[in-house]
Amino acid sequence: MIFWLGTLGLALFASLYFTMRTPTPGPRDISRAVAEVSRSPVTVTGTVTTLPRLTRSQNIQFQMEALKLQAKPTQKTVRL
Repeated sequence: MIFWLGTLGLALFASLYFTMRTPTPGPRDISRAVAEVSRSPVTVTGTVTTLPRLTRSQNIQFQMEALKLQAKPTQKTVRL
């Protein structure tokens, strides 16, 4: 009985800890603005704040301070 209560307590602690440690974008994060302009292509202008580094999956990762976000309107052909 004590084993199962300990296991339940550990599982509860682990789920709460995981929820607290999951990163979330801040109120001024660029990802919030990009989501608002729907699915149209966007151009982000800014300053790179960290040196680029190669990830395990061979992608380049860096941090950027965004200064300007410009949405490009999509063009669609409409038939009447």
